[in-house]
Amino acid sequence: MCETRDRDKVKALYWDKTGFCLWYKRLEQDFFRWPAASQKTLQLTEEQWYWLLAGVDLAKMRLHQPLNCRIAS
Repeated sequence: MCETRDRDKVKALYWDKTGFCLWYKRLEQDFFRWPAASQKTLQLTEEQWYWLLAGVDLAKMRLHQPLNCRIAS
């Protein structure tokens, strides 16, 4: 399991259409809420990336479930 001190840093490798970019950030006072302690890598959408950087716990997020609507006759 990741300890809090290990979760104060995040490294990201991404493609920006002209080449690979390496991004590194270390938080001074808080920690990142990483979804699963057993995973060392994770593929995120751009929206999820911004949520992670903002401190959102991705593992606890629940999205609205789509509904199947039937037409009444």
